Formats: sequence, structure tokens, C-alpha cells
Amino acid sequence: MATITDVKICNIALRELHASSITSLTESSLEAETCDLYYTIARNFVLVAAPWNFAIKRTGTQATTTAPEWGYSLSYVYPTDCLRMLEVNNELSGWRVETLADGTKIIATDLTSAKFRYIYEVTDPQKFSASFIFSLAKFLKHLIAVPLTGQQDKAQLALEEYQGFLTQAKTDDGQESSQVIFKSDSLIDVR
Repeated sequence: MATITDVKICNIALRELHASSITSLTESSLEAETCDLYYTIARNFVLVAAPWNFAIKRTGTQATTTAPEWGYSLSYVYPTDCLRMLEVNNELSGWRVETLADGTKIIATDLTSAKFRYIYEVTDPQKFSASFIFSLAKFLKHLIAVPLTGQQDKAQLALEEYQGFLTQAKTDDGQESSQVIFKSDSLIDVR
């Protein structure tokens, strides 16, 4: 795959708007300043929009000494690179993401041992899948359309294009795993 950069992704969005290309996010131009303003927010928004295979991380950790005031008996420090928690211990047991009074973000639960599966903040465009790149470019195009062109209809069209790309990307990305096989449960079988 060719070298992908933040600037190339921005230029995909810019080109579709018939705006001038950029060579750097820090150059002195309206296009670069606008892309720089929206790029990181757009990237993280699209990352959490779907469980992209390249953006999923698994980790385990030790419980903290600070338990939530009520409801759960244990807490775990929220991973610093986590954008969205997907699973805790691959179970349906109760857990919640909360913030303590001191501002510490935690996962509150009763589980004595916790393993997390989450979407992390991927900042290296070389790790992005092709479907993610196009989804991000379309969403970025949506965000920068009005500041660069003044035309709301271009922003709306870009949002519709993004939603179409995202739907297809979720389908493609989801095909890179085995099928989930549901085991028989005696309570369900008696129905």
C-alpha cells in the first residue's frame, strides 16, 4: 500500500470540494488551517463509529484501590488510549464507564479480574484500512465543506456519502472474523 499520511487524507477531501491541495497541516492557508482544526476530531469520530479491526486493542489490568461510592465494588483505570470500551471480560456482567470526583475515568464493576477490549486512538495513518481512509475523508469533507465553500448542500451530500461508505466499511471489516456461534441454553430450549 502506498504511503498514507494525514495530509493525503485531507487532500482527498479537499479535492472533492474543488479546493486547493495542501502540503502540510501547518502551512499558512485556509485549507490547511481548516483541515488542521477538524482532522483529529474527525479521525476519532470515525474511529468510534465502528469496531475497526485495525483499531481494537485487548489488555488486562489490576483493580484500583478506589471503589465507586455505590453500585459496584471495584474500579479499574480507564486505558489512556481508549476512545470507546467495547467489552469487559467478554461477559455480560455489569460494568460502566464513569468519572470519579477527582476526574479519574474508571470502569466500575464487580469483576475481581478484568480484561478489556476497546477501540484505541490510532494516530498512524499507515495502520488505517482503505475503507477507513475513505470513510474519514468523506466525514472530513462534510466538516470542512461549509468553512471552505460556504455551501451547506455540499456538506449534506458529503455526510450522505460518509454514511454510505461507513455502512459498506462495517460490512467489509466485519467479514474478517469467524462467525459467532451461539451455544444452546436450556432456558431458551424450553421455549
